[in-house]
Amino acid sequence: MHKRMDVVALEKKITLEEKIVTYMGRHINLWKDVKLLKDSNRVAIDILEWNITDKAKPTNDELDSIKIFINPSLERAERLRRDRLIAETDWTQVEDSPLSLADKEKYKEYRKMLRDISKQEGFPSNIIWPKIEVK
Repeated sequence: MHKRMDVVALEKKITLEEKIVTYMGRHINLWKDVKLLKDSNRVAIDILEWNITDKAKPTNDELDSIKIFINPSLERAERLRRDRLIAETDWTQVEDSPLSLADKEKYKEYRKMLRDISKQEGFPSNIIWPKIEVK
């Protein structure tokens, strides 16, 4: 007998900036619209100024209640996509690759950006995929 495994959403630890954007329901300019107090590690910990006129400054309780959940299967799918894109460019890094040194370096940087996809703030639901431009 097999046990049924349901896919569960996992709560993601989110930054104050992500909470503010979620509260607003749209993108805002975090440099102009809001001034944040940051700790010694440059992590935002409080709102000092709220320069948004169309929505009231959120209370700490409102911000604390904001949760973002990630779908583990989406994370896995995006990692698999990343791995496939890296594998498709393995040939660019071998010694006898027909690429110029400049193009080889472009591919090297592209592959590094792919490996770092999971470090992006919006991973896995909002990924900015790198592009490679070679001749």
